[in-house]
Amino acid sequence: MLTANRFRTLFAVAWLSLVASITFSADGAAADKKVIRINHAGAEDIVGTEHQMFAWIFANYVNNRSPTLDVKIFPNSGLGQSRQVIEAMQLGSGASMHVGGMAEFANFCKAKCGVIGLPFIFTGYDHVQRVLDGPVGAEL
Repeated sequence: MLTANRFRTLFAVAWLSLVASITFSADGAAADKKVIRINHAGAEDIVGTEHQMFAWIFANYVNNRSPTLDVKIFPNSGLGQSRQVIEAMQLGSGASMHVGGMAEFANFCKAKCGVIGLPFIFTGYDHVQRVLDGPVGAEL
């Protein structure tokens, strides 16, 4: 015969088991998320630097929409200086993304993509669009 005390004990054990299984499965789901680490040299202030603004917008978009991805931002070169981070990315460690200028990536391109960052090479936005949409852009 099941007494009231025995019933309460079994109910408490069952309840704790349920809570524990939910807690551990939630932690397991969080651990299964792929983390995207974004490094940039800009300040953490979203208003003061476009690098943080770009990273913040991307992180919020992905974090709000993807159950399998988690984006973390490392401003102020939190994962290392630009060159070190890009080299580590090539080796598959450290950051997943780096937000920076073309000069930072120029040493890592087969083509001379650093030419895009040269001052006064383009006469305006329409000129940039024509060049990058043409054979030069295809080569780069």
